[in-house]
Amino acid sequence: VLRDYGADVLRAYLIWKAAPEDTLHFDLDELKQIKRILSIIWNVYTFATTYMVLDEFNPKEWSLKDVWENLQPEDRWILSRCQNMIANVTENLEKLQLHKALREIFDFMVEDVSRFYVRLIRRRTWIETEETEKFTAYTTLYTILTEILKLLSPFTPHFTEILHQHLPIKGLESIHMADWPTINERFLDLKLEEDFKVCRETV
Repeated sequence: VLRDYGADVLRAYLIWKAAPEDTLHFDLDELKQIKRILSIIWNVYTFATTYMVLDEFNPKEWSLKDVWENLQPEDRWILSRCQNMIANVTENLEKLQLHKALREIFDFMVEDVSRFYVRLIRRRTWIETEETEKFTAYTTLYTILTEILKLLSPFTPHFTEILHQHLPIKGLESIHMADWPTINERFLDLKLEEDFKVCRETV
């Protein structure tokens, strides 16, 4: 399995599969599912870096503090979801519920980011001129993707390090030198999250 799928896929599968105290029944099909999830995450980062490089996006020039008033509802929603996800992952790790922590990250990246947020902002990234609407999407995406790298790095250290080299966090040589993410209360908007829950069910 190490030879065919790599250390990070196996490590993530063994953590994701069961609670630490439970018996683990190895299933190759489930391992392949983890590989697919990591591929989805890889594709999100590829999408982000491709458009950011094309448009010469510089996160030092576009901070959330500067663009806060121009954020779209979907931007504020994903930032709020990200804060709740950080809280849940941290709490589960502190309780040694590693499987729940990793499942939280995977669910956020696949369901919220890849299957919903990226689809919502795709048209904004296609704008050819240097519009604020486009760069606020980049700023939001950069913010959540750098936070995810920090959260995911203990589970898939090699995978996240490669992604970090393509989406560098300002000034850090390695993702493993980053501080653990903390919640930003300003980004929390539970009412907006409820509204988007209705929106997604409707869609």
